Amino acid sequence: MVMVIISVGVGHPPKDEPMWHTDAAPGKDSTTWIYFPDYRYDLEEGGETQFILDDEIYGIIPQPNRMISFPAQVLHRATSLRTRYRFTVAIKYDFTQHR
Repeated sequence: MVMVIISVGVGHPPKDEPMWHTDAAPGKDSTTWIYFPDYRYDLEEGGETQFILDDEIYGIIPQPNRMISFPAQVLHRATSLRTRYRFTVAIKYDFTQHR
């Protein structure tokens, strides 16, 4: 099953308070890809995608035209930008049904 989610501002307005979550249940062989289509980025805006790995928080900044992928079971959140909407395309794929 392929599920494509396009976040266009509705889920990530400026100064939004994001929640930690996973994109798949434990035991699923699933992957999430996030694409950052925005044409500009300012480090002072924030907007990174944060992950919790080994009790540490890591962030990936939304560089224009960047795509990241990670196991869908990893705890993560999308932080908001300070002054404008955060635009992303998220693609979630469950390999479990195809192996």
